[in-house]
Amino acid sequence: MKKFIPLFLLFFVIIIWASAFVGIRYSLHNFHPGSLALLRYLTASVCMLVFYKRPAVKKIKVGKKDIPIIFFCGTLGISIYNVALNYSEISVSASTASFIIAQMPVLTIVFAIIFLREKSSYSTWIGMIASFIGTFLIAISHPLANFSYHIGLFLAILATLASTFYNILQVPLLKKLSPIQFASYAIWSGTLVLLIFSRELIYDLQTATLSSIFTVIYLGIFPGAIGYLIWSYVLSKMPASKALSGLYLSPLMTTLLGWLLIDEVPHWLAILGGIISLFGAYVVNRERFKTKSANSTQSNLTDIQ
Repeated sequence: MKKFIPLFLLFFVIIIWASAFVGIRYSLHNFHPGSLALLRYLTASVCMLVFYKRPAVKKIKVGKKDIPIIFFCGTLGISIYNVALNYSEISVSASTASFIIAQMPVLTIVFAIIFLREKSSYSTWIGMIASFIGTFLIAISHPLANFSYHIGLFLAILATLASTFYNILQVPLLKKLSPIQFASYAIWSGTLVLLIFSRELIYDLQTATLSSIFTVIYLGIFPGAIGYLIWSYVLSKMPASKALSGLYLSPLMTTLLGWLLIDEVPHWLAILGGIISLFGAYVVNRERFKTKSANSTQSNLTDIQ
């Protein structure tokens, strides 16, 4: 029975991370994008403080040279990522945004090829081409006259870029710090930057419905803090390649939840493009782990939704 616990927890993470996109879309009826991000990560910051204070958490002294990098990671992965994603979902559906965000592995490989001159196989190129075709189909699923949709699409891509660089920059830091320690510092740093939306949050809290407030708090507790901790546990119990493959179900789950919870059905061309782009991302990610396995290289993989 114990062997099924990681699989159950992986499925749970897929659901709560998928629900984040739907929760953002719903909460934007009562919150501005910046205030939504601030309330969400104020909640996540409190949760991470509770986890961080546990005696079992290994605390390693942070070097002075690492502090600016950690702060920059928090700014990218928490502040810029969430504000850009929230703004994008004003005009882009939850499922479309999740399909775009799922392209992070593809962008990581692209940057590795360009800047690190990493070798790539034919399968990797096939996967990247499929991802770009899928993204193009998502882009043309709305009329060109719908300017706000394409701005939203651009912001979703910007959020994906921010998260991609966040994942790349954190790798050397995770060799020095424990995952919970790094995640705590990143969330606290990002939340500090998000305080620029404090006045906006105070205003929104005066007019927001209780359901929207509780939804944002949910986003901070579950997809933000608890989701990360469960994800760390899952990675410790099963191969990272299998765990990441499971995450490609998240956009499909987002589409289902969006339909059930907020009556949101994206254009059929966007769904087709999303499935093609997911296939491409899966192929790229599979080849990435094959290469790393062949080279006996172990990687640290974390993500905060």
